[in-house]
Amino acid sequence: MIMSDVVAKPKSSGVAVVFMLLLSFAVSLFLWEIDNKGTRRVLVFESKANPKELSYEVRFLKKPLNKDAVNQYVDELLLGPVSPQGRLLFPLGTKVNSCFIDGKVLYLDLSEEALQIFPSEVSNTAEAVKILKKNLFTNFKNVDIINVFIMGNRVEA
Repeated sequence: MIMSDVVAKPKSSGVAVVFMLLLSFAVSLFLWEIDNKGTRRVLVFESKANPKELSYEVRFLKKPLNKDAVNQYVDELLLGPVSPQGRLLFPLGTKVNSCFIDGKVLYLDLSEEALQIFPSEVSNTAEAVKILKKNLFTNFKNVDIINVFIMGNRVEA
């Protein structure tokens, strides 16, 4: 009987390839999650304690699938502040009838609920429109003019 000095080596190269694939997948997933946290947006509300002061919040909004960033931002703003120190700009139930940008002009039409008055819970309409414009100018540098409408009627503030 002839003995051979050649001993079969385990296939460690296959294990290394699988390990490298799993490691690259994990790193890719981690980097995607970091990049996918959303866009930083600042929201400004009137303070409940002193209406002359403003309350600021920062939120990260993920890129919307079925609407543009301005429309998504206005929807988020209409939800109101997370902090109890902030006051709603418009009453709950206010919706966006239409929102679009034509060149550098933003047209925003709000539903009739925006006109309802609840003295202690919500900013008055003129102040709310002023703060709404401040929010939009702060977060969207590509907008130069904002036209706000409520039920199709233009509102000035």
